[in-house]
Amino acid sequence: MLDQNLLANLQRLKTEYRQMDYNWRDVALYALAVGAHPEDLIYFYEKGLKAIPTFGTLPCWSAIHTVPRIPAPFPVSFMIGDMLGDRFSSLQMEQELVIHRPIDPIKGTFIYQDKVSGVYDRGPGKGLVVASEMQVFDEAGAPVCTNRAATLFKKFGGFGGPPHPKAAVEIPACD
Repeated sequence: MLDQNLLANLQRLKTEYRQMDYNWRDVALYALAVGAHPEDLIYFYEKGLKAIPTFGTLPCWSAIHTVPRIPAPFPVSFMIGDMLGDRFSSLQMEQELVIHRPIDPIKGTFIYQDKVSGVYDRGPGKGLVVASEMQVFDEAGAPVCTNRAATLFKKFGGFGGPPHPKAAVEIPACD
């Protein structure tokens, strides 16, 4: 059972604003790391370079060139795991990336903050779900993308909170 003070702290949890600087090499290396093929030259060759849209997920893990440089700039899901004393048995349930505009492939700066957007109860023995949202902006303050995620902490269900909302799943017709 969760203490009400701990639950209130979970619901207010957010990281400080962080900054991630990148350049064309980072964009090209990311494309190669996620499996770009020779026919995907536009994602890793400097001439006419474009960023793969999923490059916008890198701030979720503070993967490269993150400022402030603290020993472990974790996302809120890891911070919650530490607060609950159970970081390593968590499970990422969902990840959504909403692209607001193309990512500058030559160089840029992402400014972002990760914060809890909801804490949900799946019931006793089924776990607690923490939803988080990270809005990513460029150095001028224009939105680039939004990352939304949900993490399951199986040991902590049954605290009487609201149930995790179910997303509607659309299955396209096969012709």
